[in-house]
Amino acid sequence: MDNRRLGWLGAGLVAIGVVAIVAGAAIGGTGGPAWPYAGMAGWGPGMMGAWGGGTVTASAVPRSSADGSNPSANGVHLAGSQFSPATITVSVGTSVTWLNDDSVPHTVTASDRSWSSGYLAPGATYERTFTRAGTYSYVCLYHPWMLGTLTVQ
Repeated sequence: MDNRRLGWLGAGLVAIGVVAIVAGAAIGGTGGPAWPYAGMAGWGPGMMGAWGGGTVTASAVPRSSADGSNPSANGVHLAGSQFSPATITVSVGTSVTWLNDDSVPHTVTASDRSWSSGYLAPGATYERTFTRAGTYSYVCLYHPWMLGTLTVQ
């Protein structure tokens, strides 16, 4: 190949690289894992607001055990990419608090998408009061294998 062809080839590869970088930034690429759902694109630390009621804070959830390993009776830990406990039962009118004890962000989102914590940074909590009896399934939208069930009676 002569130098002119190599020059055009190099310029073409650079152009493709620039387009890929710009496109990745435009769709919310951060160099981290891809968002699992199209509706989650662009969520991040600036999008911490909950929908469907509830409050997100950066404070720790009250703990009931001396070693701090268990949340209060109406609390759920998010750690090791799982909800613990995965199933919880509370009375109508009870507030439930989820604490992200993991090193990665999570969400606590109703399976029917009627409410969500939004982006839940490590160390942050989400609290929601349940005023109607029923069974509520929830999931982490970033880690769809994380499933939980809340029964309100």
